[in-house]
Amino acid sequence: MNNVKKSIGWADFTVNPVKGLCPVGCSYCYARRAYGRNCNEVFRDKTIRYDVDVWNGVEKARPNDRVFVGSTIDLFHPLCSKWNDEIIETCESLAPTTFIFLTKCPENLPKVWPDNCWVGVSATDFNMATYAMCGLREVKAKVKIISFEPLLKQITPTAPYGPYTVDMFARDLRFTGVKWVIIGAQTPYSTKTAPRIEWVKEIVDAADKTNIPVFLKNNLQPLIDEHFPDKGLACNHDKTVRSYHQMGKYNLCEGCDASGCDNCSVIWGLRQEVPGKGS
Repeated sequence: MNNVKKSIGWADFTVNPVKGLCPVGCSYCYARRAYGRNCNEVFRDKTIRYDVDVWNGVEKARPNDRVFVGSTIDLFHPLCSKWNDEIIETCESLAPTTFIFLTKCPENLPKVWPDNCWVGVSATDFNMATYAMCGLREVKAKVKIISFEPLLKQITPTAPYGPYTVDMFARDLRFTGVKWVIIGAQTPYSTKTAPRIEWVKEIVDAADKTNIPVFLKNNLQPLIDEHFPDKGLACNHDKTVRSYHQMGKYNLCEGCDASGCDNCSVIWGLRQEVPGKGS
């Protein structure tokens, strides 16, 4: 297992039982770039293959840990999926540790999942988000996820599809049974590929209308700081993107509703909610 608490954030560890060059071929994929560089032995062999040894040590994960399965390859692409029954059975046997699966091939997702497996679809724009929700509707899982990472285009466009409003998006999230929304920028972060702040807020607003926890990845920090500066605890604590993290003796000011205060003695950070943890 690889510790990814700082890099991915919404997962504690990753495990990659299927190795090789991902056949989906996303242009922005960090793992695909690693294969191109031949940076280490793992990324030199592009052959798609199953590595049972990666499970060694996974049983040591704590009950509250979240393990992302398949961070470097899409397990549900037809060229990668023949080992999935074994992978899912292994994850189920390691309950109560939570295992997270993401795909861009929702049509290939199993329809019924163990309780300790959270299942989601990645989407970068309106078309992919629509496809993700269609694919997830028939899936039965304790937590269904849409990961907008990287968010490359507006999810609620006005043309040529529109109008598709935030309220309509919230309705579709509710109907699909989505229980977690993740939003992130392309890695490495660049102002050329970073999402617009209004795109992020539209997704957050739709999630809030449906009481869905929202996790903003750390790579959005430059975008949030640009539009909602928090230096010196300035009066820009926008609750749609920031939350306060109580640290030791620090507390909110008397009467402060966390919506905007220049006297708060708290640490304000990105909004990073997780299902089942006070969200």
